[in-house]
Amino acid sequence: MRPAVIGAGVTGIVAAYRLSQRGYACDVYERWPGLGGQAATLDVGGGHLLERYYHHLFTSDRHIVELYEELGMPDEIEWRPSSVAMFVDGDSHAFTSPADLLRFSPMSSAARVRMGAAVVWPQRRYPTVDPFHDVTTREWVNRAMGRQAWDKVWGPLLHEKFGRHADQIAMAWLWSTADGSPSDHGKQARNELLGYPRHSWELLYDRLRDEIERAGGRVMIDRPAARLARGDGSLVVVPGAAGSFRSGHDPREFAVVEEGEAYDGVIATVSQ
Repeated sequence: MRPAVIGAGVTGIVAAYRLSQRGYACDVYERWPGLGGQAATLDVGGGHLLERYYHHLFTSDRHIVELYEELGMPDEIEWRPSSVAMFVDGDSHAFTSPADLLRFSPMSSAARVRMGAAVVWPQRRYPTVDPFHDVTTREWVNRAMGRQAWDKVWGPLLHEKFGRHADQIAMAWLWSTADGSPSDHGKQARNELLGYPRHSWELLYDRLRDEIERAGGRVMIDRPAARLARGDGSLVVVPGAAGSFRSGHDPREFAVVEEGEAYDGVIATVSQ
């Protein structure tokens, strides 16, 4: 079987790596001229790479940590105590521990206690994310934490992160950000730890790409999938021209300069 993966973000490149472990030579198509998707890096000069969006791991991100160990890089993640602050109403407020929440003056005392209790409640009552797929974060926060929690904390955070889509983000997202093993909850409540890559995420992507290519596959950056069609018992990926990323995300805007390649199966990991 000859498979292809569309998208060289973490999901796509790991999917191709897993296929290569099973003996398949997998081709990966990526619109952006780099690997990692939302966790890609930028070269800021002097040999330094800076993460574009995702800068750290939580202790609940066990699968990524295990992937580093599997690839022979167990010491690449450095765990440091979290140091976070919220800038609200013209002032900076420490926002790392439960005590910081109780001192968070932009909210009333009652609202702070209510928010703290609501953070713990869904994890204790709902061990899986299933009940939260059909309710938005805004709906749940307003109902469980109160209007102040949305106006002063979660609303501004989600609007900065998701822009005009902030009000539609499923509660499953918020639930998953706090997910972790039972032993994690107590430890994080006292002193949250965040994991940072010592040499940026790029080292992980390079190792995954090497493993995919060692199995006979290809990881092609600046080479988007412009079209996907059915062939004679196969799926055909028609690539776009180099530089297509400058046209945006819509593949209909990509220039096509060559015929497509046939595959037995295609995995699409692009966002919708």
